[in-house]
Amino acid sequence: MNHLFAYISAENYKFFKSNLWKTSLLIATLLSLFMISAIQKNSNWQADLAKRNKDIELQLNQTPLTLKNSVTENYLIQEWQENNAYLNEQVKPATEETIQGYLSSVLSLKGLGLILVVFTILFSVNLAKEFETGTIKFMLMSPYTRVKLIIGNYLTVLLVSFLFLFAVLVVNSLLSFAFMSPSSTTHFTSLYGEIISSSTLAFMFKNILLSLVYYFVYITFTFMLASVFRSVMLSLSVSLLFALLGTQIMGLISVHPKILQFLLPAIVDLTNYQGGTTLIQQNNYSILTCLSIITIYISVFLCISIVSFKYRDI
Repeated sequence: MNHLFAYISAENYKFFKSNLWKTSLLIATLLSLFMISAIQKNSNWQADLAKRNKDIELQLNQTPLTLKNSVTENYLIQEWQENNAYLNEQVKPATEETIQGYLSSVLSLKGLGLILVVFTILFSVNLAKEFETGTIKFMLMSPYTRVKLIIGNYLTVLLVSFLFLFAVLVVNSLLSFAFMSPSSTTHFTSLYGEIISSSTLAFMFKNILLSLVYYFVYITFTFMLASVFRSVMLSLSVSLLFALLGTQIMGLISVHPKILQFLLPAIVDLTNYQGGTTLIQQNNYSILTCLSIITIYISVFLCISIVSFKYRDI
């Protein structure tokens, strides 16, 4: 096991010495600055919530009293009830112009997710690059078995990618504290008509952790493609297609929700947005069910990577 850790450390050293990692972090920092500067600062949050609730009432053709007493999983009604709770308690929600609201969504598809996943996918095709350059043969001359080599490469890609995301999160934390104001420490959630209050920090950290699932899935998916196809361009093309356009495609096709919940692009965005929804929320999928299905996908992707690398000729 110590030998495997030594191998992973050596691979990590190569990654962090490369210009790709540094350039990616620099680009992500510039994009973060642009994103923060583009967010409109609005001090009249009460008027915004009241207007949003009025729009929901018109859209659903229901009265405020009916919506207030409604016991349902409908995401629009739940949003109305949560907004109403913020207005009644005079508590500022964690919207995107607040520190907690911005950080809770910065790694998600609503934030920088669609751009950041491109960098993690670039990290993930390193194995295909080893095949194309022929340096994979030097790896096989090491004393490690093929299974250990492929696992070591996968763990290296995961570690490098998540350290990159952590660095991006730290940068955005510093920027948000410099340019934004905090929200209230109370977060309201509507559950079957009952308003439950919790910590805004807990909501923020939960969203950050759920955002990481998206990267975990597509890092593993891209790594599998790199192992099977052994082509950088092919691996990049297929993985970027699903990572960047998968959710939009799932939103356009007409599929029964019972089937849709087994399709990866429809369930990979687990983040609970404030003032926005995901396909998971719209179709009332269970987060636990989605995580179980995602775990199966990741296990299958990893098994295919190991079998392909172990038994195919180099």
